[in-house]
Amino acid sequence: MSTILRCSILSTGNWGGVFALAALLSGFGWWSNFRVYEADKKRLREELDGQLKEAESKAALREKDAQQAADAKLEAKIENAFSRMLNELTEVRRETGALRTKLSTSIESASKPLRSAVDRVTKLERGLAEREAELRHVEEYVWDLKSNDTNVLLTQGQGVSAAALAQNKYYLDNVLKRMKATIEQKVLPKNVELSQTVIDLLKQRLDSAAEQNPTAVAELLGLVAKINAKP
Repeated sequence: MSTILRCSILSTGNWGGVFALAALLSGFGWWSNFRVYEADKKRLREELDGQLKEAESKAALREKDAQQAADAKLEAKIENAFSRMLNELTEVRRETGALRTKLSTSIESASKPLRSAVDRVTKLERGLAEREAELRHVEEYVWDLKSNDTNVLLTQGQGVSAAALAQNKYYLDNVLKRMKATIEQKVLPKNVELSQTVIDLLKQRLDSAAEQNPTAVAELLGLVAKINAKP
């Protein structure tokens, strides 16, 4: 083989190696760039996911705070309206009772129409007391939801007075049972303390029902006597 042919073969082989090496390096560079790109893309995706989750969490928290504020505002409005309605009902009942008492003072010498008026006023007073007993039951439920045992007991005492005045045996028996359960299951086990004034008021309200249900009232008076009085 001539010298020129050998040089040509060697030259061709060298250039082939160079091209192969260049292709290898180019492929490696592309593969490295691809790996870097994929890593960057994954990192960006994770950062974006994190930011989205944080934004969603903050939005949910703001929505929850707004809902709680709205619920508290609505609850306050309902409580105020309910309290106002109870106060108005109690005032009307008080005025009706005063009118009945005034009419009854001269009942002996009263004419038949006046006696009829007294009967109508008495019936109205009992009807108002019955409505109050129903509303006190609702108020009692509200205080129970708030786990305010003291106010539950006080409201039950008011319910006893209203049911007794209405002469509604069903309402009275039920509120006396609930009052007994409140004292036995919540007030006494938790060592709830009440002022002596409040304890005396509870006794007074129970006394108003003594004639209609003496057994239950006597039992409750004994339980009330066990309640701790504030020093």
